[in-house]
Amino acid sequence: MDILEQFIRSVSYKFPKGYPDIKDPKDVILLESLIAKVGIDIFSEDLNESETKGKATLFETALIKAWYNLNNQEIPSDAAEQKDLNALTPEMIEDAENILKKNNLTGGNGAKQLGSSSAPSTSFWKSHGAINITPKTDVVLGDKKISVKVGPSQLMSGAGNELTATFYAALKNSPNVEKQLIDNIADDIKKVFVKGTTKAGNVRQAKQKGDDEALSIAVDKMGVLKKNIKDFFSKNPEFLTNFAYEAATGEEKFGGNVGTADYVLSVAKNYKDGKLHKIDKAYAQELANKMKLDISMKSGSQKLAGIKTGRYNYYTVLRAGLEDLFNDLLDDIKVDDNINF
Repeated sequence: MDILEQFIRSVSYKFPKGYPDIKDPKDVILLESLIAKVGIDIFSEDLNESETKGKATLFETALIKAWYNLNNQEIPSDAAEQKDLNALTPEMIEDAENILKKNNLTGGNGAKQLGSSSAPSTSFWKSHGAINITPKTDVVLGDKKISVKVGPSQLMSGAGNELTATFYAALKNSPNVEKQLIDNIADDIKKVFVKGTTKAGNVRQAKQKGDDEALSIAVDKMGVLKKNIKDFFSKNPEFLTNFAYEAATGEEKFGGNVGTADYVLSVAKNYKDGKLHKIDKAYAQELANKMKLDISMKSGSQKLAGIKTGRYNYYTVLRAGLEDLFNDLLDDIKVDDNINF
């Protein structure tokens, strides 16, 4: 039984039928008001973007295993999750060992996979309302904090406050850019990045009805915002480099702690080779040239105690994707103008 179901059972006496009738608008309103008072997130079931671990993430575990193998040491219990270590194949470990040896990543005083851990963000980051604390660092090998990118990958993702904070972080190192320009972009981000629930039906139906002003404005302005950001980046290449640098390192976000990545390890899609890159401004410029920024609307059927209400939760999300870094492809920044529901 999840926490939401437990809560509903505890307040069921407040409803005329002894339980919340999802088809009764009054019951739904009462239930939502009760949920709001105790702070339960009704979006978590359908809109949580946490994903099951794929091979790319498992390869991070292989890198940890390989480091300890090459140093003839036992793996500490906190270096990687045991279930992931158990899932490794001999081939993955061998591939990881070869990559570590090729890139001189066998030294230092230990190795650790950060995995699903978190790192404290700075007061600067929090001042922009950004709450994501997922480290940019995937693995620590010796004294190197490394972000692992396999094939086409993701530089950053998140909600509007994360994007806003990244803009202001880049502004710190872009003296030729006026703050007012970033303020204007930040204002548009607030209008586009919304989170809510339709009154009835899915997001497209709600947009057609026009009964959700915030949603309608967000959808209408989404494509405009993406084009404006693309134009701004093209006119301010130094700012774009600083944006990519922050997105890759998290320097302003984490203030140099373990969450701040210093290197990128780009790994071939077949995991047979890899190349280590120090994240400096020159490499950040390369990342900027390979970055594809996308802003889209995500939605999911709302459920209360496992029962669909006929309404949809929705929120706006950004993703900054990367071309395959290992293949060293060079493309101009691309912005996808399609609105995805």
